[in-house]
Amino acid sequence: MNQKMPRDDEPIAMYFGHSMEAVFLKSLLEGSGIPAWLSDFSIGGSPDVRVYVAKSDVERALPIVDHFRDHGKKTPP
Repeated sequence: MNQKMPRDDEPIAMYFGHSMEAVFLKSLLEGSGIPAWLSDFSIGGSPDVRVYVAKSDVERALPIVDHFRDHGKKTPP
């Protein structure tokens, strides 16, 4: 059996939504020193732009993503 071990740089989707929101969250993450990138999976006008971070950055990114979800476009404290 050939089982793959997860790598620290494996991309983890942290958020999906409208493109403007995803771009804003990406900038919040990057402003906190967490590299992030976007992928657009929108089909027929449905909002599905995803924000990814490396697996090794998930713990640092979670509070920022949670704050963004809870408070919208307000910057975290």
